[in-house]
Amino acid sequence: MFEKKFAVTKTVGNDEKILKYFREDEKSEALEYGANIAKENSDGVISCILAQFDEDGNKKNNECEVFEVWC
Repeated sequence: MFEKKFAVTKTVGNDEKILKYFREDEKSEALEYGANIAKENSDGVISCILAQFDEDGNKKNNECEVFEVWC
C-alpha cells in the first residue's frame, strides 16, 4: 500500500537518502526543513519531493514530483 508524502532527500552521486518524511498537507514544513538543512550542507544536493511511498520507503514506480532543490 502506498501513501503520498513529501520527503526531503540528500543525494550524493547516485546515492539518495531520505532525511525526513512529511504528510501531504505539510508542504511548507517540508520546504522549511529542506532550506534549513541546505544551509549547512557541504556535499551533494538537498531536495524536497512529493511521491507515493510504501511502508519500506520505496517510491511507487520510482516516480516523484520535485518541488525544490538546494545545492
